[in-house]
Amino acid sequence: MRGYISEIKGGEASDKLVKYLEKLEKRYDEKMPVLTDRSKVIESLACLMPPKGTGEADVHAFYDCREAVEEVFPVKWLRK
Repeated sequence: MRGYISEIKGGEASDKLVKYLEKLEKRYDEKMPVLTDRSKVIESLACLMPPKGTGEADVHAFYDCREAVEEVFPVKWLRK
């Protein structure tokens, strides 16, 4: 992710794109603790809701992970 952003910023990116990428980097840093568990990220994207019988804390973690991914990556189209 960082390499990709650096490569774009190092090229001929417009000021608008650079500002967007800087905001993206900031959100990425803020959400990194939630995004480090890749299996939880994939589960939050692949499932519409947590499995039945999941504890309340895990349900909150499920939706926190989904929200973190959506704030960093434009993945809303996956829900459709």
